[in-house]
Parts: sequence; structure tokens; C-alpha cells
Amino acid sequence: MENNTDTIYLIDQAMAIWCISTFSLLTDSEIIGGYNLFLIIQDMLESISNYFFDIYTNTYYEEYDFTSNSSLQIAGTNELIFLSLALTRVETRYWESFYFPRSSYSVHQKIINEYVDTDWLVHENNITDNEVKIKNQAFFAILSFMMRLGNVGGEVRNATTDEFLNENGFSIELDDTQITCESCFYGLIAIASEIWSSIENTREEQEVPIPEPTEAANYVFYMVSLLVIVFLIRSVRKKRKLKII
Repeated sequence: MENNTDTIYLIDQAMAIWCISTFSLLTDSEIIGGYNLFLIIQDMLESISNYFFDIYTNTYYEEYDFTSNSSLQIAGTNELIFLSLALTRVETRYWESFYFPRSSYSVHQKIINEYVDTDWLVHENNITDNEVKIKNQAFFAILSFMMRLGNVGGEVRNATTDEFLNENGFSIELDDTQITCESCFYGLIAIASEIWSSIENTREEQEVPIPEPTEAANYVFYMVSLLVIVFLIRSVRKKRKLKII
């Protein structure tokens, strides 16, 4: 929840779960500073189930307002990608003991059914809109490879290079000539998604012990990388809200 507001967001919950579960996988840690990581993750999963998910309609919502006690705005691709990514890490770490009403594969399939067209372009809000952004292409490609769905990841990655890449770099949206540092960053994520995901899956499965102080810099770098992505996502959301206002 942000300061001075009664609103919480699905993507914040999902990214927090992703970061905590990934840290637990990489360091084989269960207790940090007296806090049980599994209990924190399970509490956050329950909050998603209670505030952001309607099990009867299989609908996910973007935000929850405690003032009106209501879920608002159907979640878009961005929220569902990070929810699926968070669930994959939880399933890998706590596959015998955690609970959530849907699996990561169920959420991934929902994205394909409702947001991805026949050309493997990932739409922002539904399969019929005209909002196709490179960030969604990049994140869905890397999600698919991390879930070992290589056919899907490859198709999305190829669609990204076919439709967004030109001689000057990657454009920020489909049929948009604007090229930015951020759009090229996402383009590079899409290109590197298969190799990076393979390496990351291997690292996490090895359950690397907590590093010695001399080795900790590698883990700091990794967590900073995660935070950079978190910052980018939150910045985009804030810009979108300012436009609405």
C-alpha cells in the first residue's frame, strides 16, 4: 500500500512475492531478521485471493480500495505476467506447502487466451485492443522461458524482433516509430530471455547457500536488477495515473 492511500495494487503484491521467493530460492533462506519468508509469502497470496481475484468468474483485478471495499479495474497483461512469474517461484520453492486457487500455468494460459493474438503480439488490456507494447512482449517471453514453455517464448520473442526492431533500435509500441532507452532495454530482455531464463532456473534449482561476505556482491547486483524492473513498472503506472487525472 502506498503512503496516504487506502488503495493496494495486484502488481505490487506479485512483485514482492517474486522478489522474496527468488531470494529464498537463491540463498536457501527461510528466516531473515526473525521473519519467516514462507509465512509472509502465504499471507500475500491470501491477500491476492481475497482482494484481487474472483474465483467464480476467474477474473483478476488491478487494485483494491479499502474505503469502498471493492476491487477495481480488471487486471491487464502486466499484472497477470508478474502474478504468473511470482507463482512459478513459489511453486518451485514451496510446492508441497503453499496454497493459491490457481497455478502459474493457469494464469499463463489465461494471458494466451485473452491477451495474445495469432501473431503472438501481447495486448495490454484484451486481445482486441490496439495497445501492443514492447515491455509486455519482453516480460511474457521471459516468463514463458522460465516456465519452460519454450515454444511460446520463442514465438513471442520472434514477434518482438519482427515487429518492433528496425535499423535504429526497438520501438516502444507497435506501429510507433518512437525509440527510447527504455524500449531498447525491453528489446534486449526479449532477445536474452531464453538464455537468461535457462541460467536462472539452473541457479535457483541448485539452492545456492547463503553467500559469504566476499561473495555477497553478486547477490546485491541481482537484487538491484530486480529493483530496477520494479521501479520501471511503478513509474509507468504513475505516469498512466497522471494522464488519467
